[in-house]
Amino acid sequence: MISVSFVLAEILLAEAFGVLTANSTATSSSGKSRDVDMSKQLAEVLKKLRKEVLSQSVKSGQRPKWVFPGKVSETIDATAWRRRTFDVMVKLAGLPKMRVHDLRHTYASLMLAQDQPLIYVQRQLGHHSIQITADTYSHLIPKSDHGAVDALDDDRMIKKNLA
Repeated sequence: MISVSFVLAEILLAEAFGVLTANSTATSSSGKSRDVDMSKQLAEVLKKLRKEVLSQSVKSGQRPKWVFPGKVSETIDATAWRRRTFDVMVKLAGLPKMRVHDLRHTYASLMLAQDQPLIYVQRQLGHHSIQITADTYSHLIPKSDHGAVDALDDDRMIKKNLA
């Protein structure tokens, strides 16, 4: 189950979820619940989209339970969406061909480039161990400031720690 909290600006991924399509089942890898933070801008876009979907549902008489309902069924066919929407948008943006999963790596890379703690990125990605996150992304962590080791030479710091 996926639920969105516009108040907390979070997306709750509850336990293992799956979307059945004609030829695949997508499930979370850990099977555990986690909250994924979303930006205020994303929350506003999703709120607006949800209002539009609900407005259309009043006309049709059917209220979808998904933010992104499918055209034919209640859910989106992941393969069709990737081919008809994602791949087209990537091409229009002038980006090299990529997988949807590559966005997850981009997200982690951008978080680390903003000096977000590795533990935060681990929790957002849902890795069961920080070791997985470190092994995958440690090369992206900005190098430390040399000033940190120079501060060890500061007499005040030495006196404070010896006292």
